[in-house]
Amino acid sequence: MYHGHIDVHLLSPKQLQTELNTIARHLASKLALPEINDNIRNLYKLLQIQARLTDQYLIIEVKIPLLSDEIYEIDRLISIPQHVSPDNVIQVIPGTDLIAFNINQDTFIPMESTNINRCTQMNGKKVLCHLNNPIYDVQQGKSICNTEILNHQKKHDSYCHTETKPCADKWYKLHKQNTWLFACCEECLVRILCPDGLATKVLHSNGLIQLGQGCVLKGDTFMLYANKDYIEEAFTDLDPHNLLLEVSPLNNVLNTSLAQMTFHNETHEQEFQQLHRDIQMLSFVRHPVSTT
Repeated sequence: MYHGHIDVHLLSPKQLQTELNTIARHLASKLALPEINDNIRNLYKLLQIQARLTDQYLIIEVKIPLLSDEIYEIDRLISIPQHVSPDNVIQVIPGTDLIAFNINQDTFIPMESTNINRCTQMNGKKVLCHLNNPIYDVQQGKSICNTEILNHQKKHDSYCHTETKPCADKWYKLHKQNTWLFACCEECLVRILCPDGLATKVLHSNGLIQLGQGCVLKGDTFMLYANKDYIEEAFTDLDPHNLLLEVSPLNNVLNTSLAQMTFHNETHEQEFQQLHRDIQMLSFVRHPVSTT
């Protein structure tokens, strides 16, 4: 045991799986155990251990987190400014910078970035988080900004508030690859440099822009770089009729892509018969039959 975690020699995976099966049979319908996905190591990271040593026994308490059967998707909130005058904009500011919606989108959980930092990263894009924040219902026909949120002072405030600010050009990197959200006061003059050429664009108000691979967007005081997926390509001057066929790796086990080829079974029966006669002749010459 080390820092609240247990070694597999004290609690083997087979024994742990047996205990999980027993626990699963007694869980309420809305609760579930963490998914193992053929990698039980991830489950060992979630176990919390407390131990006590007596004169005769070592008592180990193992805590396994129970999960809600409802899955939430975490999204980042970006406030889009709206012009109220040539020099000022108004923004709707949410109470948190993150929000989690369930699959049916009828409940949500306001979250902060610090909440995510305390979550446990699982396989892929899944995280397990402690449910420390209240869950709110999405009211039909109403904005979530009208939802009254319980704050730290035990008071109920609206989830959003508005602010009037001086206008300033803004660029926000989105989760989608090479995509940005822009907010321009009047217009944004940008140059886009790509491997195949240069283009000048004038952007107005708010919108989305997606750059191609290897491109660079240059503004007056900044540059945005697009990611590039590198792919190896080989070019040859071979005669097309002499090009090698693209053979599936499965051909090492089972012929799949060359099924049109005809295979002939070879037979060597005649050669074997002639060889047999030659051997008999040699034996007769070495051991001639004597007659009297």
